[in-house]
Amino acid sequence: MLATEVSDLRVARVLVERAIEFQLGHGATHIIAPYVHVEGAGDGWVQAQLTLWHATRDYLDAHGLHLPVVAVLSLGWRLHARRNWPAALSPLLGALGALEPDEVALASSKMDRGADPAARLVDMLRVVQRLANHFPVIVWRQGALGEAAILAGASGVETGIGWRDRCDLQTAKNELRGQPTPGGTPHPTYIGALHRSMTRAQLAAVSRRPDLAAQITCLDAACCPNGARDLTRDGRRHSIAARAANINRMASAAHESWRWEQLAVDTGRALVVTASLNDYLDRLGDPKLGRLDSGAITAMHTVALQRRRSTRRGRPAA
Repeated sequence: MLATEVSDLRVARVLVERAIEFQLGHGATHIIAPYVHVEGAGDGWVQAQLTLWHATRDYLDAHGLHLPVVAVLSLGWRLHARRNWPAALSPLLGALGALEPDEVALASSKMDRGADPAARLVDMLRVVQRLANHFPVIVWRQGALGEAAILAGASGVETGIGWRDRCDLQTAKNELRGQPTPGGTPHPTYIGALHRSMTRAQLAAVSRRPDLAAQITCLDAACCPNGARDLTRDGRRHSIAARAANINRMASAAHESWRWEQLAVDTGRALVVTASLNDYLDRLGDPKLGRLDSGAITAMHTVALQRRRSTRRGRPAA
């Protein structure tokens, strides 16, 4: 369906009715307002999203529905830059005000990619801050960047147990159009020391090097009583506990500068360990193992250092 079609109020009303009735028919406790992905300011999808949100509010009012409403704001990375706010973010914020959602889910695509991921992360944090002035904000598919988003004002992070660490909506859309992988894909395990996940094959390889394994092994006896062996079996329980522990540690510091300081220290250590692991994986020479991508953690480390300095000086973060 084209953006011009969705922008037609009559078409939007039909889409909204079908989407909400489907959710209600399946026992929804929250209503997710129908949404589209907006990649560019001039591609027509801004207007399509505005129309969908207005149609959603009309439908809710007409049917007297009072369930909590979640509005998904799905944006390509370019639209996070301030120079593009007047053409995209500003009108979308106006429509959000009319929709009156209980929560905004910000799906920021490809924020950890490109030549300067730190600059993209700064742009995303600015959008988080602006939205958080009006609504509770959850960042979607941002496991790797979630801690920085929470320190910038997000209420939480939507992510998988050990996967969905990054948001790439174009790739996700293309995968949905393709054929599913037979038997599914094993989920990786989130490693707290790295602030990212590792595959079971990578964990098994690293476990053969006790000095390296010790740097990523969970030290919580209640979580992983068997140490590194628990990570190579079923790491789902550990992934949940480790991700929550990292987020809680960042957010619990009493002062903003301390929070950014903690994130800077943690991500700095994570980069050192990641470099050691990649050196070992490279020497193994097995292409199936791959390497650990440090782009998101490098971006968080860079931004955390900048924000730590600015908050210490009493200036608002950029």
